[in-house]
Amino acid sequence: MSSLGEEGFRQAAKPPRGHPGKRAVAKRHPFPPERERRRWSRVPLDTTVGYRPNGDARPGRGLNVSAGGLGFQSEAPLDPGTVVLVELRLPPDAEPIQAAGRVCWSQAAAEPACGLEFTDLTDEAREQILAYIERVLRAAVEVADAMHLEEE
Repeated sequence: MSSLGEEGFRQAAKPPRGHPGKRAVAKRHPFPPERERRRWSRVPLDTTVGYRPNGDARPGRGLNVSAGGLGFQSEAPLDPGTVVLVELRLPPDAEPIQAAGRVCWSQAAAEPACGLEFTDLTDEAREQILAYIERVLRAAVEVADAMHLEEE
């Protein structure tokens, strides 16, 4: 234990006066930092995703996206480790993003889904994804701020 003693340690660990505390921060932020432990920020994505697990083109539906990967609904579960080519369009961009990735996880359910870690993504495509994430997060914070003002 430090020279502060147990009581002094508890006092030092408290947030300073006027600090809104964890609840207020979590309330205002749509994706609290303590919940997201990934390297890249991940946001919901609802768009068509074309994917090719073995050269066969198949339709899927985006679930979420980050600069490091993609979650999507697939026609059938994919084996972890499988290399998949994907193509998607992020609203409002007209240019498709093409990438290759490795399946990290897969779930067999009524609506099969998998998580893909990008292994081949151009810098331009990564910037396009990051710009999309910024737009989504900015819009979410604006909504949260508006809701907070209505509560006051």
